[in-house]
Amino acid sequence: MGKIISAVALKITRAGDNATARVTYTIAGDLEDSNAGQTYLEVCRLIGDDTPGDGTDDIIQGGMLLKATTILGPNTIIERVLNLTLPATALNEDSGGSIAQTDEIRALVTLTPLLPIPQRSESNLVKFNEPGTSPT
Repeated sequence: MGKIISAVALKITRAGDNATARVTYTIAGDLEDSNAGQTYLEVCRLIGDDTPGDGTDDIIQGGMLLKATTILGPNTIIERVLNLTLPATALNEDSGGSIAQTDEIRALVTLTPLLPIPQRSESNLVKFNEPGTSPT
C-alpha cells in the first residue's frame, strides 16, 4: 500500500502587510515501507493555481513550509501542522495583467522515495606479483 497522504488543508490569514499560511495533513506508512527501510523527501510548498490560465501552476517564492527527510514504518502516523508567515504580496500570483484578479493558492505536499544509501568498506591495499620480487 505504501505511503498515504491525507487530504491537505490550507488556511491563509492576513495581518497588515503579512499573510500566514497554515497547512495541516497526515502521512502514514505501512509494512512495505518498514521492510524496505524506505526514506522519503517530504516537501510542502505553496503554489499559485493557474487553472484555466496557461495551465502551469506557479511556485510561490518563499512559500516552502517543509523540506525534510522522512522515514515511514508500519503504523507510523505523522500529523503535520505547518505555519509560514510571508509578505502578502508574495501570494500575488496573478500579477502582470491589466485587470486585478483574485489569487488562487494551494498547498502541495509530495513524498518522493529516496534511493537507499549503500554501505561500503574497503580492505587494506595488497601488492601482488610485483616485478622483481620472488613469490613466497
